[in-house]
This record gives sequence, structure tokens and C-alpha cells, in this order.
Amino acid sequence: SMVWQARNYIESNKINEALSLLQLLKADVNFPKRLYPFLNEQFAYAYYSMESYELAANHLIEAIPNAIDNDAKSRWYLLIAQLYQKVNNTDKAYIWYKKATQLSSNPIIGVYAAINMIRIETEKSNKNWLTLAYELEKITKKEKYKPHTDIIYFELAKIAIQNKGFSKANEWLIRSIKNNYDNPKQKETAFELLGDINYNANKFV
Repeated sequence: SMVWQARNYIESNKINEALSLLQLLKADVNFPKRLYPFLNEQFAYAYYSMESYELAANHLIEAIPNAIDNDAKSRWYLLIAQLYQKVNNTDKAYIWYKKATQLSSNPIIGVYAAINMIRIETEKSNKNWLTLAYELEKITKKEKYKPHTDIIYFELAKIAIQNKGFSKANEWLIRSIKNNYDNPKQKETAFELLGDINYNANKFV
């Protein structure tokens, strides 16, 4: 009940009160070991609310036994990776993205984990970004990723823009739009980005 009280403090934006209570529970020698993952989950949430992303990631790792199944666990792996990436700890982020791709049965998690791994590899290696992007493009041929081809090409276009490959970005955005059958919001965003690229290149028609 005290753990839940801490959660209520977090939701009420009383983060210091929440952390004080959680620290008190952590120091209690009689605190049940079976509840430690849940305690760490609340620590992670409190630190996330404070934008202390590395501390949030560290505690979320300790909370992993609280994940109800492999799908939930892979979502947490992805979140841990994203938290580390927010503080530029790309080495740790890469490890957790890789764990997410290996465990997840959810193709969307696999797609975003793979995309972020490519981004990290591009920044850290001497490989040409196009080489790494083409490696990512190959997953569009895999059956489980085919329904998400539009997302993959959209993210590839963003990588191309980041590397000033506007011609390739243009091509991939068109492929994203053509492969989008049931995600109108994603399609709108792709059209808008395509418009921006062409406007900035003075291709007004």
C-alpha cells in the first residue's frame, strides 16, 4: 500500500515525496523481496517524470521481472534503450535495442529497434549511411515486416534527410505513401515531409 501511495505522489507531481517514501521502503530490511521489481518500477517512473532518464533506465532494468510476458518485456527493453539514447549512452542503448529485436514477437517493436540500431551504427562506424540503410531496407522483404513497410520507408527517409540525402529521402517517402493502406496519420506526415523537401529544393510543382 505504501508503494501505491508513492505512485499516487508521482501522479500528483509530488516527486520528492514519492522518492522519499520509495527510499524509505528500499531501506526497510523487512520489505518483501517479491515486491522489489514493483518498487523499482515506481522508482523508474519517478525518475522518468523528473527527466532523469539514465536513473529511470537503471531502475527499469531492475523491474523487468515485473513484466507480465515477453511482449511486455520487449516493450520495456525498447523503452530502456530509448532512455539511454536520450542521455547519449549509445553503447547501452544499442545493447537493449538488440535485446528488443531478439525477444519481440511484435513487428513494430522490431522495426523501431532495428531503425535505432542503424542510426547508432551510422554515427559510430565508418560505414556509409546508405550501406546501413540498404541493410535495413532488406527487412521489408520479410513476411512479418511487410505490413509495416510504410513505417520502415518513412524512417529510412528521415535517416536520409539527416545525412542530406534528399533525393533518396524523396524516393523512400513516395514508397512509404504507396505502401500505406490503413494509417492515414502516417500518410499525412509522409506527404508533409515530402512537400517540405521539394519546397526547399524549389520544386514547387
